[in-house]
Amino acid sequence: MENMSLEQSVAVTPVATSFQLSPAVEQYVERYRYYARNTVESILKLGETVLEAEAKLSRLEIMIFCQEVGIDHNGPTFRKLRKIGQQAARFVPVIDRVPNSWTTVYELAKLENDKFETLVNSKALTATATMKELRAFIDDGAKAPSDTVSFTLTVKAKNPAQAVEIDRALGAVGDQFGSKVRVSNQELLDRFMIDALDGFDLDDEFDNLEAA
Repeated sequence: MENMSLEQSVAVTPVATSFQLSPAVEQYVERYRYYARNTVESILKLGETVLEAEAKLSRLEIMIFCQEVGIDHNGPTFRKLRKIGQQAARFVPVIDRVPNSWTTVYELAKLENDKFETLVNSKALTATATMKELRAFIDDGAKAPSDTVSFTLTVKAKNPAQAVEIDRALGAVGDQFGSKVRVSNQELLDRFMIDALDGFDLDDEFDNLEAA
């Protein structure tokens, strides 16, 4: 469906070049074409139409249906729309907050129930949110983007002495603001810390210090 901007590769064998559409097939073809507009509600209706058509039509009829609307029954577009149809009910209460992108709707349809509810309850789900932003929210467990500002600083330590100095400095900043400092390679930092201590005279209680 070019007017829907679906990413698809249509490769359907023409099974009904001169076939007279049955009333059942024609009904779903007309419904599909009616909803083939790029709006959230229409995306959901397209998914529901595909799901219902597959459930109620015979295998031959569903192939004819797919040929008529221009999608491959065995292709990714059909599978994605079917998944959207399966999860359409979850979007209805928040339809005004769902991004107007069929690929984003599909990604949201794949989310586990608890993760989708997290997006809804936290107000992170908005009509202008990208799936990248929503995934970052889920992964980080952060507040909604409008509530917080995040800062990222990358500092590289080239030797054990630098590693100790940077760890202490950033650790102090983290403690001051109640934030956690993330390290790209904790195992290497641990080795750096031990190497940096080699040049110091340690009290007896630290004589048996070993790498964690």
